[in-house]
Amino acid sequence: MTDARQTSFSMPDATEAEVQAADWLDRRDQDDWTPELQAEMDAWFAQSSANRLAYLRLYAAWTEANRLAALRRPRLERIRNAGRKFGPTAIKVAAVLIVGGAIGVFTLKTPKTPQIATYSTPIGGRETLKLADGSEIELNTDTVVRVSIGSSGRKVWLDRGEAYFQIQHNAARPFTVFANNHRIVDLGTKFLVQTGPESLRVSLVEGRARVETQSLWNAHQSALLAPGDVVVATATSMSLEKKTTRVLHDELAWRRGMLIFDRTPLTEVVKQFNRYNGTKLAVNGRAGEMKIDGTFPANNVDDFLHIARDVLGLRVVREGAVAELSEKELLQQR
Repeated sequence: MTDARQTSFSMPDATEAEVQAADWLDRRDQDDWTPELQAEMDAWFAQSSANRLAYLRLYAAWTEANRLAALRRPRLERIRNAGRKFGPTAIKVAAVLIVGGAIGVFTLKTPKTPQIATYSTPIGGRETLKLADGSEIELNTDTVVRVSIGSSGRKVWLDRGEAYFQIQHNAARPFTVFANNHRIVDLGTKFLVQTGPESLRVSLVEGRARVETQSLWNAHQSALLAPGDVVVATATSMSLEKKTTRVLHDELAWRRGMLIFDRTPLTEVVKQFNRYNGTKLAVNGRAGEMKIDGTFPANNVDDFLHIARDVLGLRVVREGAVAELSEKELLQQR
C-alpha cells in the first residue's frame, strides 16, 4: 500500500539574489572551478545575508533536484531553446523556478537514494572494508565511518578515529571523504585520515588528493597533495609539511598491529597506547620527557609496562585499570 501525501507549494517570483545564486550554483558545479572563483563567490556572500540565504535555499533544493534529472531534462531543454530567444537572464530565472518546482515534486514522490551503511571498530579493533569497485578502507581503533556508494559518486563520512584509504579512481564516480568540516577528494590515491577534537590530519602515501574546506561561509582553503605531503587543517587554518617514506610507513604500522616510536617522548607514547587498550597509562613528572625508541604490539600494554620497569628503570604502580609511570626517585621523595 502506498502512503500518498498531498502538499501545496507556491514559488515566489525570482529575485535578483536568486538569479545570481542560480548562476553561482551552476558555475560551482563545473569542472573549471578555481580558488579565484571561490573568492569571488565568498565576496558575493559577504554583500548581504539575502545572497547567502538565496544560495543556501537553492543549494538544498538542487541536491534533491539532481535526483530528478530524468524528470527535469525535457524542461531544461525547453529553457535552452527559450534562451536563444530571450537571452541568458531568462535562462537563469527559469532555472530558479525549476529548482523551486523540484521541491514540490520531491514531496509527492521520494526518489530512491543510495543507502548509507555505518561501520565501527572498538578500542583496539581494526577492520578492512572492501568496496565493490575494488577500493578498500582500513579502520583503526575506535573509529566510525558512514559509507554511501551510488552510481554518480562514492562518499564516506569519517565521524571519529582514523582510516587508511586505497581508492580505485573513477572520474565518473568521484570518491569524497568528509571529516571535521573538510573534505578530501580522491584523484587516484592512497591516503591516511586522522581526526582530532578540533583538527584533521591527511597524509598522502601515493597518487594525488585535494583537501578543502567544506563550509560555504568560511574563507575558501584548499591544498593539492603529492606523495609525502601531510596537511593539518583546523576550522581556521591549513598547514602543509613534507614527510619521508619511512615516517609515513611508521605511522601506518597500526595496520600490522604495531606501534613504532623514534625518539618519541614518553607522554606521546602513553597517549598512543591509550588509544588501543582498556588499561590506561599515566605518566608523572620528568619521566614524561624520556625519549622512547622501538616497535611494540599496540594491544599488549603489559609487555610495554615490563619494559618500562625492567629496561627504562621506571616505577610502575597499577590500580585497577590505570597504570602510573614515574621515576623511582620521585616516588621515594613522597
